[in-house]
Amino acid sequence: MDSLLPISKFIDYLLARLEENYEKTGLSISDDLTSWGNTLRLRLAGTKEMQLFLKEKVFYLSSDEFPIHLFLHRHVMKSGVPVAPLLTTKSGAISFKVCKREFEVQQWLQGDSCRIEQPAYILSLGHTFGVFHCAASHFRLDQMQNWSFPSARRRWFPDHWELICSYLDFLQSLHTNQRSILTQLRDIREQLVYWEEIIEWDKLPKQWLHGDASPDNAIWQGSAHCYLLDFDDARWGYKSWEVAQMVTVLGIVERNKENGLTEIRKNWDSEKMAQFLSGYLEVNRLTDSELRAFASLLALNCLIVGISEIGFDEEQIGRSDLIEQFEHITVLIKSIPEF
Repeated sequence: MDSLLPISKFIDYLLARLEENYEKTGLSISDDLTSWGNTLRLRLAGTKEMQLFLKEKVFYLSSDEFPIHLFLHRHVMKSGVPVAPLLTTKSGAISFKVCKREFEVQQWLQGDSCRIEQPAYILSLGHTFGVFHCAASHFRLDQMQNWSFPSARRRWFPDHWELICSYLDFLQSLHTNQRSILTQLRDIREQLVYWEEIIEWDKLPKQWLHGDASPDNAIWQGSAHCYLLDFDDARWGYKSWEVAQMVTVLGIVERNKENGLTEIRKNWDSEKMAQFLSGYLEVNRLTDSELRAFASLLALNCLIVGISEIGFDEEQIGRSDLIEQFEHITVLIKSIPEF
């Protein structure tokens, strides 16, 4: 069938192939979720109460990279980690193709998103993330345990010093007209050299990671039941970096209730950070080397998370308070909390 079909006819054909491959009947679209990069994400209702989530391969993953996050998803699911159930075809495959486009199918999870204002929810997020890291540490794809996967996301998720420097150089070339902010960025980079030199990188354990650690990629069914979502950016890296990334998001990011913009706090939310770590350390541990490096990892993540949250890594920046936001980042890096 021609992949250039009108979208309505393509979706009809897609649902027919899904019903055939997954032995489902009477499927219909109950919610057309935001498509991203021309990829489809549909919530589907069938003849039974269970709803499905149909998700197309994201545009930045190659066909070779696409199965990696699915294999990891299946592995942690079978290990008992709370995640959205990943469904297999009647032949046992974890994805299927239609008109050269690749799709996965999950059971739709109903729940509350981004519940990070209540301590119990943050505690359960930490617990679930700790369980995930335990299970993911036993995931093996030997030929892919390196820094190159997924290749398209290395720039956007720098998680060691060489990549961080490359990322900052890229941002300078992207925003040559933002002279005041680039001066701030150079000053922050000089501060981070001190923190980076403390880290004994060769002593930090590496394993497979979620890849996009954020409360936005979790859903809650009551305060005690937190599920992880969206493994598209799964990759090989430092476990402690990913823990520090999540702790940093909780510690420095807040949403302006008036305009809806994400903003960087003027001070660390140490209470939320401690709540997450308490849940995490109930089921997992950090080595002595990871603990010694943790303050430095928070400092590095303060900049990386901050840049992402205020959109400075985008070509077009839709806000006028960048200087103020970078001033907050500067202050935060000078006052790293200890745990």
